[in-house]
Amino acid sequence: MPRSSTLLLGIVLFLGACASAPDALPATPPSPPPTSAPATASGLANAPWPLDLALTGDLSANVTGTAPGDPSFANECTGKNSARAGSWASTMALNIGGERFALVILAGSYKGAATFTNGISVEVHSADLARVWQNRSSDAVSFTVAPNEESGRLQATLSSASAPAQKLKLSGRWSCQT
Repeated sequence: MPRSSTLLLGIVLFLGACASAPDALPATPPSPPPTSAPATASGLANAPWPLDLALTGDLSANVTGTAPGDPSFANECTGKNSARAGSWASTMALNIGGERFALVILAGSYKGAATFTNGISVEVHSADLARVWQNRSSDAVSFTVAPNEESGRLQATLSSASAPAQKLKLSGRWSCQT
């Protein structure tokens, strides 16, 4: 399983590739919009997002929303039209017990909204990477993406990277929309 910094870099590169895809850009520059409202991609700059995730085991908390992004973690979500790129990914900033964590989810071979139990990478890590939990092949994961591709359910058992017998369990609803 990739280290969190590699996974985050992969998400950033993926989002950049999607934004620079030739068919995503018009042939001629568009006229400026009549209003000055900023345009944002689906799932970006929309945090905090509502969550209802219970964490048990190594961390115990009920998380009801993402924390605002900062230099250590940004809330990002490929969201709508992820099937076209063949991958769905998200990073969600969390504040738990006064400490900053990231929940990173990557669904490779993504073809559209469904419940996934294979090909899913889920990781929770602290800002300093001193505490990292990842799903291993023996850990159960069920990740559901709703038809809007910006919400769903997550049930996952993650193993501590430093002591695999120590577990973190996540269960509940996630969203990358306001």
